Amino acid sequence: MATSSAPPMVDYVEFDPARVSNLSPREKEWKNDTGSGKFKELPLMYDYSTPDHKKTDKLYMQYPEVKIPRGIQEKLSQSGGYNEYSVMLVFDMSNPEHVRVIKTLSELYIQIANLIGPIKGALGLPYFNPDTPEASGLGSMVYISRDKITSEVLEGKDPTQFYKMYKNTVFADLTGKSIDHNILKDAEIVGYPLVCHTHVYIGTKVTIKSHLQSFIVTGLKKSDGLARQVSTIGRVLEQNPGAQASLESQIAALMGDTQDVLIQQETQVPPIADVLPVIKAAPIPAVVEQTAPPNASQVPAVVPQTAPQVPQTAPQVPAVVEQAAPAQAPTQDLQAFLAQSTPQTVPAQPQAAQTVPAQPQAAQTIPAQTVPAQTVPAQTVPAQAAVQPQAEPVTVEVTTQPPQVTLQ
Repeated sequence: MATSSAPPMVDYVEFDPARVSNLSPREKEWKNDTGSGKFKELPLMYDYSTPDHKKTDKLYMQYPEVKIPRGIQEKLSQSGGYNEYSVMLVFDMSNPEHVRVIKTLSELYIQIANLIGPIKGALGLPYFNPDTPEASGLGSMVYISRDKITSEVLEGKDPTQFYKMYKNTVFADLTGKSIDHNILKDAEIVGYPLVCHTHVYIGTKVTIKSHLQSFIVTGLKKSDGLARQVSTIGRVLEQNPGAQASLESQIAALMGDTQDVLIQQETQVPPIADVLPVIKAAPIPAVVEQTAPPNASQVPAVVPQTAPQVPQTAPQVPAVVEQAAPAQAPTQDLQAFLAQSTPQTVPAQPQAAQTVPAQPQAAQTIPAQTVPAQTVPAQTVPAQAAVQPQAEPVTVEVTTQPPQVTLQ
């Protein structure tokens, strides 16, 4: 029994099943991605009281020194949301201490069955019989191998039991220093486990829930998968002492041949520069041949539609110029000169309006700004009607006769 100042625990040799009790049953609900449901729990308690100190807590039991042959095991949970960790303890039935702890766990099992009996209705177990708990559905606390046909216990098979643990469950050396779990995942571990028996689960099954609380490591070595063939190795070396040296030379020769093959394969790879020109040049002809026909077919279709419009507008230029010869040369200087001189030299007389009826029409029909110089190429205007860029100012004479414009 632990001292009053230390956290409570009980050693397996000091365990008293009469000190085990229970709290009131609890109904809980589970929920995950597959659905939801309800279950019940029966919490277990242990009386750690001494004459000087009264204490009740969960049942923490320390086992004798045992072996964990496969180290810490990690796997994905059934729901897939997190990883689960567990260890498998092996109880060597040739070890008296292991026989004793198996007896202690059996006593605990019977006491729990006796606790369930009086409240079996509240737990939803109306047919539970404390005298035959295993037949009533209460799972055993230790796995014992049995014959699948007769259900008899198999001789020579040691009992085992899996215990879940937390990711931060402490595995400590003899100084109390924690050992990294990564070292313990592929190792054979020897030491003293402290197991917490927490409650009875009543759902689809009726099981006693326990987990590994902590572990004091006294021995540790790498898990040896050749343990069953160690004697074979000794026998071969005894019969042929030079077998190991011969095997090492064969392994070295095989590794050398493998390295030569790898080097030869690397030298046979062509330079990347020899491959790139082929890759670049291959798709070019295919693209030109596919795109050329559509471009060629579009050019003739556009030209015949726009070309006939040119001769339709070009012949109109000489005709307009001949009718408007007195107001020719659509330059800005000439327009400014006419705009300044016409009000002074050409009064608005009725005779002028009767004699020259066509002049106002020409000025109204073809304003100078509607015939920009860039739209009338020099080759389309007759030579006698063309206005030279450096022509001298136009002289306008006003008489009683229709005005005449002389271009110099």
